[in-house]
Amino acid sequence: MLHDDDPGKLVTTERLVRAIDAEAGSEAKIRSVFDRRQALRGADFVVSHLDIGGFEATLRDFEIPHRYGLRQTIGDTIGIGGSSAGCGPSPCWSSWRGRWPTSARTPGC
Repeated sequence: MLHDDDPGKLVTTERLVRAIDAEAGSEAKIRSVFDRRQALRGADFVVSHLDIGGFEATLRDFEIPHRYGLRQTIGDTIGIGGSSAGCGPSPCWSSWRGRWPTSARTPGC
């Protein structure tokens, strides 16, 4: 199940996932929905990705530490750049608090 708040990105993502599935020959069941509650209904687990600020924000995660002589590695979610990368999605996750269906909530959320 795929979900995105942006219908255009959802269509692009579904096309990409279907192409990867076809290349792998896995014949996965792929569906996409715009409604988040519908996407989460009956989920045993959820894999999520948020890209807050896009390429420009990611670039800043590297440029700012570099200015101070620090090296940030790509894909690192801890340390210098990871600290600022975590600041972007935090308000978004907080705004979702309580909106997840009970079956999909992390304990304590």
